[in-house]
Amino acid sequence: MWWRLSPPLPVSPTPLGKARGRPSTLAPAPAALPGSTDPSEDALITADQVLNARFQTTRFRPGYDQDEVDDFLDEIVAGLRQAETGQRGTGTLRPDEVAAKRFSTTSFRQGYDQAGVDALLREVRATLETHRTR
Repeated sequence: MWWRLSPPLPVSPTPLGKARGRPSTLAPAPAALPGSTDPSEDALITADQVLNARFQTTRFRPGYDQDEVDDFLDEIVAGLRQAETGQRGTGTLRPDEVAAKRFSTTSFRQGYDQAGVDALLREVRATLETHRTR
C-alpha cells in the first residue's frame, strides 16, 4: 500500500484560453490608473488582467466548463475595453449580465475552479458598475 504513503501530487493551474494563445499569468492590479486621483479606481480590474487570468483546474470535484468560461471571458475583455476607452454601444456588457451568467459544471473531466472564476467575475462586475456610474 505504498500509494497511501505518497504525498498528493500538486495540481498545477491551467492557463485560460490555452488554445487561444493567452498568456498564463494574472498581472497584479495597478496601484492606480494613470492620472487617477479617485481612490475607488484602485480596485478596477483591466481587460488585460482578465485576458491574462488563470485558474486552478479540477478533475474529481465540480468545476466550470473551460470552453464556456473562456468564451465568456472573451466577451468580458471586449466589454472592458469599451468601458476603458469610454465607448458606449449596443454591445456593451452590463454588470447584471455578469452576475447572471451560469456555466455548465464538470465532474470527471477538467474544469476551472468555481471559487476562482466566481471571484474574478465579482471583480469584473464591480469594475463595470464603476465605469457605468461615470
